[in-house]
Amino acid sequence: MPAELPVHVAHGACPHDCPDTCAWTVAVRDGRAVGLKGDAEHPFTRGGLCAKVNHFLDDRTYNPDRLLQPLRRIGPKGSGQFEEVSWDEALDTISDRLRAIVSEHGGDAVLPYSYLGTQGIVQGEAVAAPFFARLGATRLTRAVCGSAGGSGLAVTMGSGPGMMPQDLQHSRHVIIWGSNTVSTNLHLWPFIRKAKEAGAKIVVIDPVKTRTAAAADQHVQPLPGTDAALALGMMQVIVAENLHDRDYVDRHTVGFEQLLNGSRSTGPTKPPRSPACPPMTSVGSPVTTRPCDPRRSGSWSEWSITRKARRCFARSPAFPRSSAPGANSAAGCAT
Repeated sequence: MPAELPVHVAHGACPHDCPDTCAWTVAVRDGRAVGLKGDAEHPFTRGGLCAKVNHFLDDRTYNPDRLLQPLRRIGPKGSGQFEEVSWDEALDTISDRLRAIVSEHGGDAVLPYSYLGTQGIVQGEAVAAPFFARLGATRLTRAVCGSAGGSGLAVTMGSGPGMMPQDLQHSRHVIIWGSNTVSTNLHLWPFIRKAKEAGAKIVVIDPVKTRTAAAADQHVQPLPGTDAALALGMMQVIVAENLHDRDYVDRHTVGFEQLLNGSRSTGPTKPPRSPACPPMTSVGSPVTTRPCDPRRSGSWSEWSITRKARRCFARSPAFPRSSAPGANSAAGCAT
């Protein structure tokens, strides 16, 4: 029998639109990928991949049901009736149709609708954007699901990137707001867990009891759409008790007073018109964990914000007092 061909290891990155952006290694033999795993040398991926990508080779790359030829619909939409056509025929059909539309109606009659998905940065923007710009097509915000959040980040922060993920392990208090980190950002969770082991308190704010909420010290469950009142209430307490960096605000922000005035009209004294949300649930210590308590650390910490904010919105009909043991005590939500 002929000797088995040697294996070559190639390095790459996951193309999925995911915050983890995993690095991976692919074992290749005779031009075919025979193994895929997370890069063990990468400080964030650390050798692990998610359940979706672990079986990428069998489920996607070499799946017998994968489409390898263009299909043209030959029946009404939804009928599932297609026929195979050649690549040349498919490209000619698309280009002829685009030319006819642009010739009759102008380039802005063409509306590209797509997002990154599994395309990655190079495939996602390097070809499509110049092509549709040259065509004169209608411009669409390239965000099927995140334009509101992106606009908010641009206005308030200037850009999206934040702290290094590894630095989370040094936090004294971690608030996870509307994210199921354990399931959707799994490589970040070990650093949060390290912070918890060092004494940090983990608070999850989410209408749904997710795996992340179940693993947190405290789960705050506002009704969908009411967490804006919670944020405004926290803002009021932070400013009222002088827990913010006023010098930084004066030198590096605009519109702060207008924002604060707006929060007063919609904050905890005037809750949104919605039924009461489920009570907050706590696991372990309901109030403080080392070294978050400023009485132990000797300095201000995020622990104060959460404690005071709980006290503030717990008075609101939209955010009833917690049923967790001790959560409504003088050290927690003051009455």
